[in-house]
Amino acid sequence: KTTSSPYGAAPNAGYASDTSYASSTYEFSAPSTANMQPRNNAKQPPKKNSLYPHNPIIASFWIPSLWCTMQGFESSTPLTTLLCVALALYALDLANLRQPFFFGLWFSVIVMAMVTGWCILIEDEDADGAGGGPMVLFYLVQIAVNTLLFVCGACWLTLQQEWLSSTTMRNLEETLHAILPMVASGICTVRVGVLLAEEFGRDVSAILAPYVFALFQTLAMLTLGCAKARAQDGTTPIRNGTTSKEEKPAED
Repeated sequence: KTTSSPYGAAPNAGYASDTSYASSTYEFSAPSTANMQPRNNAKQPPKKNSLYPHNPIIASFWIPSLWCTMQGFESSTPLTTLLCVALALYALDLANLRQPFFFGLWFSVIVMAMVTGWCILIEDEDADGAGGGPMVLFYLVQIAVNTLLFVCGACWLTLQQEWLSSTTMRNLEETLHAILPMVASGICTVRVGVLLAEEFGRDVSAILAPYVFALFQTLAMLTLGCAKARAQDGTTPIRNGTTSKEEKPAED
């Protein structure tokens, strides 16, 4: 049964259903931005640790050794020279002058060795040769140990720089970890022996000095001598020339 419509013929029901189906099928929906994050499967290079990890340990041995060395001089010339050198190096570092800072740092080792050696020779009463060959050998050994202490300081300050190569960093760390325990133990033992001799006499000082040296040496080797060097190529810390990223031999 059909009914008339004031607006004309009734619309075709089949056509209306097809239109609604088409509109529902091709309805546009905006894609979700949650799943459109870019995927970067490339491995990011590991960040290098720019801070030398053993600064507290180095400071605990090098600074007391430097203090003991400066306490052994009656003249203020070595301490004054050290302060002038430190200010000059600090100015070069603030100016970001890499090569002048590097050469100035290692040239200051020569300057400090000459100044301390000169003070050792002029302050001792036997420096005129009255002590003979043994005293000359004693002076040479003392000057050599002081020079090694300044070399350790130069290595330590150089390791604070971020622009050095990985090979240079590793060599400096190995040198510092090998030299400083012996040098610090020897210098601190001499100072402690002098204090013991002033308080309890030379016999007590002669008996306790070897044990004090053994104690200092053990602490230095456990904390610094056995410390791992920092890796500069993104691998784990270097020790004994190898890293944890071991390369397997190629199979035939």
